[in-house]
Amino acid sequence: MLRVTQVGYHFVNLNGLDIQRPEGEDQYLLLFFRTDTEVRMDGVYRPVPRFSFFLYPKGAPQSYRKTDGDFLNDWMYFDLLQDPEYFQKLNIPLCTPIHLRNPAPLNTLMMEMFNDWFYDSASPDGILADKANTFFHRLSGSLALEQNRAGSRNAHISELSELRNRLLNFSLLPSNSASIARSLHMSVSNLEHLYKELFHSTIAQDMIQGRIQHACVLLRSTDTPVTNVAYICGYESPEHFSRQFKKNMGCSPQQYRDRVQG
Repeated sequence: MLRVTQVGYHFVNLNGLDIQRPEGEDQYLLLFFRTDTEVRMDGVYRPVPRFSFFLYPKGAPQSYRKTDGDFLNDWMYFDLLQDPEYFQKLNIPLCTPIHLRNPAPLNTLMMEMFNDWFYDSASPDGILADKANTFFHRLSGSLALEQNRAGSRNAHISELSELRNRLLNFSLLPSNSASIARSLHMSVSNLEHLYKELFHSTIAQDMIQGRIQHACVLLRSTDTPVTNVAYICGYESPEHFSRQFKKNMGCSPQQYRDRVQG
């Protein structure tokens, strides 16, 4: 689970800036450069184009600068409360520029997190954590699609991208991969191989992610009993739901509800 401590959106530093933190910081730092920036990587300052993301882990030296005009950026400080391999599993690189053709959906989510953090001091930490988790899963998917778009001519890319969005947003609840494969006129093995190649995730993993995030919404915004939440989210067994929820969120469904509603 993530714990977001600070969020900045569309911050302006007049006449540029020069950040030097050789010891890094005791939290993760996500940056979104809205202006061309120079970032020190492997001992050398390298140009990073505007509209790029950059993720620093704990303790990593931080050196970036803008010396020829105003500097604009978004940023988020956060901690990983479990699963130190979180970003490896999502195939999100650390200390490496990430440039996307269309970062607008992620920027919108960043603005929402900033509003939650800055304007709504009563907003429970769990809501920010959910949105940050969604943010990084969408970043992972966008990055994977970007990496494959240049060289891939597969006719199923747009279909699979839409499929993934629907799975993660819980607007599609298929029974299994076979039913999806039939609708796309593909074999199950080809579907699962291509999906994994494109998004570095499996259909089963994204189905679980979509169910768990939908469960979080129900747990924090309704009084629906936990057993009913399990059924609504497609689980035949409340016990299986509770085990899978705890594995992904680090606490039981009831503990999550008590924390975000309390």
